Amino acid sequence: MRAMNRHAFPPVRPASADGDGAPKGKHRIFARGFSSLALAAAFFFAACGGQTPLTQVSAGNLAAQLANETCSQKFGAQPFRADDFEARAEGNQWYWGSRDGGAVDGYGVHVRFDKDGGHRQVQLIYENEETDSL
Repeated sequence: MRAMNRHAFPPVRPASADGDGAPKGKHRIFARGFSSLALAAAFFFAACGGQTPLTQVSAGNLAAQLANETCSQKFGAQPFRADDFEARAEGNQWYWGSRDGGAVDGYGVHVRFDKDGGHRQVQLIYENEETDSL
């Protein structure tokens, strides 16, 4: 009793003659091309998926790095460590710095950026100098 269409399912191909089960000839080229395409698509969608928000620790590390880069350019010093101040989430941004008037080696700093690390703002103050914004 053959009620099914003969072409409803592709024919099952027997395993290769050498017994490794790998496709041969044009089927091998198709398998390689398909796996390369699938891998490229996975990378594309991962890259386009958006940025993940930073954790408090990673926000502190980024803020200290940005503060040290600014301080190094302006004064030739890199006095900041990530644990000098606590990174605080404020709305859609992270804030890190000497809001309460605290300073590190005479340097006051205010660092802000988006939760994913974008739109970075660094303000650096050395003793009685004017505020320098980047």
